[in-house]
Amino acid sequence: MAYNRSAYFKRCLEAVASSGSPHDVHIFIDSPVKLKQRIIPASEVPGYLEVRKLADNILPDATLHCSVANVAPSPVSIAMKACLFDVYGYDRCIHLVDDFVPTKSFWSTS
Repeated sequence: MAYNRSAYFKRCLEAVASSGSPHDVHIFIDSPVKLKQRIIPASEVPGYLEVRKLADNILPDATLHCSVANVAPSPVSIAMKACLFDVYGYDRCIHLVDDFVPTKSFWSTS
């Protein structure tokens, strides 16, 4: 999950890219737009283009999912898990947020 912490997000993506194991990567980009506000295109959301560029450069095979609203962490997590488990059919996943940088020991214990 990512939005506005591009320095951490870059380090997180690099750690995922260097994990050494095959994996599918899904990046969920939320936005600062509240549901009560107008809906704007993802390309106009501050931070989106920077996050998208980092993802495209570091993990070009990742699947990006973009939200037009920021509905708080819990609903976003529920929607993300529903997407991964119900739509894509995964039976497990590792959920990282943009300001968590996994270490080599993280991968070996996960």
